[in-house]
Amino acid sequence: MAFFGVTSLGPPNPFQSNLINALGINVFSDEEFESTFRRVDRDGSGAITPDEVEDLLTETYGFPPLEEEVKMFMEEFDLNQDGKVTIDEFKCALTRMREKLNGKA
Repeated sequence: MAFFGVTSLGPPNPFQSNLINALGINVFSDEEFESTFRRVDRDGSGAITPDEVEDLLTETYGFPPLEEEVKMFMEEFDLNQDGKVTIDEFKCALTRMREKLNGKA
């Protein structure tokens, strides 16, 4: 049951919904996401930083994201909370989002 956008499961997470739609979670392959990750990892460190996430979201949305969106991305993808997202964390978060989107989580 929904009432003013709030369901019995709690308020929706608009950032996650927008990110899932913008990233095309079910449209692109793992290889395409890995290629994008490596391209966004400008310094070749094997991890993307909040600045690189901002670039990724700007490219994805077509306009600069809000600081809060970068922070929320990091909270969703930076599983060990060390301030950067590794390729393994990136893949794990995408898998989790796909499963959730497809009703398996």
